Amino acid sequence: MVLAAVGTSCRTAQSALPEHSVVAMRGITGTWHYDGASVDAKGNTVLSRVAKPIAKSKLRKKLDGAFKKMKLSKKSTQLTLADDGTFALRLVGPEIHGTYDYDAASGRLTLRWHGMPLTAQVKRDSKHLHVLFDADRLLHVLQLASGLSSNKTLQSIALLAENYSDVRLGFAFK
Repeated sequence: MVLAAVGTSCRTAQSALPEHSVVAMRGITGTWHYDGASVDAKGNTVLSRVAKPIAKSKLRKKLDGAFKKMKLSKKSTQLTLADDGTFALRLVGPEIHGTYDYDAASGRLTLRWHGMPLTAQVKRDSKHLHVLFDADRLLHVLQLASGLSSNKTLQSIALLAENYSDVRLGFAFK
């Protein structure tokens, strides 16, 4: 009886914690090293649902190619999410530092750098932290960052992404 009461009060206390608390962030904190592209997509038609694994694979390969051209690698790219709500991100050059909020219930991660928010969807599996952005937003950022606005790889990624709703592209960190 006492154990049941303690268990109930612990669950109640934990559910009362804000989602950006240390308890909620614990699953994503640490230093994560780039391990390739990550893709998630949802399709509305039967054909898109059947073809989704193939399309995701194609998107991932094309995105990996674009990331490779941008010189993203395990050595040059890492994300550190600290328990105190700060982050450090190194893509290719110098690190950028800022703060972040994480909502564990929705999987939403918001990075803030100089007051500018960048929101991503975060998924965690046994080996990876997947940081995924809306496809249009990530493609636009990649085009700006790389100066590859007419790049065939990015154009084909955009074309494949058009056939799916709620396409998210991003990074897998290990």
